[in-house]
Amino acid sequence: MDLKSHQPHTVDWIDLAKGICILLVVYHHCVQNTYLLPTASLGHTESLFINIYETLRVKLVPLRMPLFFMISGFLVYRATTTYSWNNVFYKRIQTIFYVYLLWGAIQFIFLYFFQNFTTLEETQETAIVSNYATSLLEYSKLIAIGSSSLWYLYALPIYFVICKLLSKTPFICIGIFLTINLASDYYHLDFPTSSIARNGIFYAIGCFLGPVIFPLVNKLNYNAFIYIFGVIAFKIALTLINVDHFIINTLLVVTIMILFLNWFQKNWDIPLLRWIGRRTLSIYIIHYIILKFIAYFIIPYMMAAGFFNNDQFVLAWYTSYPLIGTFLATSISLLIWKLTNRGYGRYLYASPEYARTSSRGALN
Repeated sequence: MDLKSHQPHTVDWIDLAKGICILLVVYHHCVQNTYLLPTASLGHTESLFINIYETLRVKLVPLRMPLFFMISGFLVYRATTTYSWNNVFYKRIQTIFYVYLLWGAIQFIFLYFFQNFTTLEETQETAIVSNYATSLLEYSKLIAIGSSSLWYLYALPIYFVICKLLSKTPFICIGIFLTINLASDYYHLDFPTSSIARNGIFYAIGCFLGPVIFPLVNKLNYNAFIYIFGVIAFKIALTLINVDHFIINTLLVVTIMILFLNWFQKNWDIPLLRWIGRRTLSIYIIHYIILKFIAYFIIPYMMAAGFFNNDQFVLAWYTSYPLIGTFLATSISLLIWKLTNRGYGRYLYASPEYARTSSRGALN
């Protein structure tokens, strides 16, 4: 198969998919960091909704970041196979590391402040990510190896460099990422190192096979159904021999999701989701601070004020907060981006070198 004969074109559902994925990321952190903090007696309804929201958080793992990485890989196909290093260095490598380091420091400062001035009795979290480092030395070590809530930005340039170096031998590149993925399972790596090791395969698949797979599934023709049923058949065959691997499950979920998004946009297009999908970076780097502010200050205030002594409020919280929290964190992140992405504020979202040479000013 001549991969270079398949040039990636703009696919209508990509911004929609990015919008959904970033909302799922915010939802994941919302449930993980703020949902279960209040200590209140729970009834049957509250427990039911906790189970529903937590199940959704866990079950959507094969979709959330893998689809994000496959799309990211798909969008850099030409950059890895056609453009020179000089043409892609600032956009694909330098400015992403710049944003990673800058916002890693911003998050560290904010969370240090939050933990030292909150009214919560127990706030110190294990420093497996740089956000909770207890010293500058520990922070520097963790940020250098990608142990941050911003690990996605750490992984992107690394994946890109590897794919570009091996662009002449794409299947060798995919094989290397597959080996790293399998090794991460074998060695039981800690988060987020495990995520960095596991998701490279999806970036490589998106980069080298996405220009073939995405348009194929998007058209829903005979070849598309052959591919879809091939993935399903492979999944069934592995299940029969008691093999259940994350990669196959993810490819199946992603394939179904692409079909759904393509059908959904043709019938019920939602411009707002596509608009959000073009602004994923600002949401990704800001929302975590918003959620931690809620966890360290808003919720303790509500607890002290007696909100959670009211049974009706407790019911409303456990039935609706993950959706409300996701909306608030996303909206406030976009508002902060809107207010700051001007003048020197542009350098919060792109390196000065990239911002000066790009008409768009910041990454998406």
